[in-house]
Amino acid sequence: MSDTNDAEVQAVYDAERRRREALVTRDHDALTRLLSPTLSHTHTPGHSETLEEYLRFVREDVLFLDIRRDKLAVRLFGTVAVMTGSMDSVIQIRANDQTVSLRAQVLQVWVQQDGQWRLEAFQATAIAS
Repeated sequence: MSDTNDAEVQAVYDAERRRREALVTRDHDALTRLLSPTLSHTHTPGHSETLEEYLRFVREDVLFLDIRRDKLAVRLFGTVAVMTGSMDSVIQIRANDQTVSLRAQVLQVWVQQDGQWRLEAFQATAIAS
């Protein structure tokens, strides 16, 4: 892999780290900058949301208490990157204050737009405990 590719792969890892930080710290402006306007976000139960629907979900429905990633891998295809790995999340459901722990295998597609990596697609599949 060339140094340029190494730098781009690291930039994708960094974008994912910033996405997780923005969710946990509730920095919705930072989160929005990391998401593509045409985002498709599919949750573990199988329903998908657009960018606007996902941002509403993050702002109104849940609090992200912790998000950890493991065994992340990135494959680069020009201005598109595919990221895979497991994710452990702890969230609080605002409607009932219930705290939920989720473990999922995640597939993400990142695209480079205006010199920045943005999340285009997110697909989470629950891992049985």
